Amino acid sequence: MNFSRTAVRTFFVAAVTLFATGAWADPPRDNHPDNKRGSVPPPPPPGRGPVAPPGPMGPPGRGAIAPGPMAPPGRGIDERAARRAKEQAEARQRLATQWKGPPNDALRQELRTHADRIARLERIKVVADMEHDRVSSAKAAQLIDKENMRHDKWMRTYGPRGGR
Repeated sequence: MNFSRTAVRTFFVAAVTLFATGAWADPPRDNHPDNKRGSVPPPPPPGRGPVAPPGPMGPPGRGAIAPGPMAPPGRGIDERAARRAKEQAEARQRLATQWKGPPNDALRQELRTHADRIARLERIKVVADMEHDRVSSAKAAQLIDKENMRHDKWMRTYGPRGGR
């Protein structure tokens, strides 16, 4: 075979790069998704806090936060579960007065979207307050008000007593 000078240089640079980085010598990883053995569980992602043990909030790692440096002082898993149950009961009561019959898919999607947005914005506000960032905290509060207005408008427009 007759290779051009450029091709030989390219192959040489590629070989030196592989040799220098050690990529050719990496052993297969047990926690790789394509590995069928799976003898070693994957390590937790870096930068994540401790995971809560199973309890009233569900299995570990499923949105439950273990009490630790980021958890609000004096609030445990039991208090959060009780507060969450109370808020859900109030929301059900409030929706039962507005919405007659079982909720349809559009309502469920809107409630889920609203809850996700509000949760993210409130978390942003909490972090901004912890970092003493007044600008971000004020912006998060403004966006929370804007999201609440958008949600109220949707409920008025598409609710049973509203339009369609």
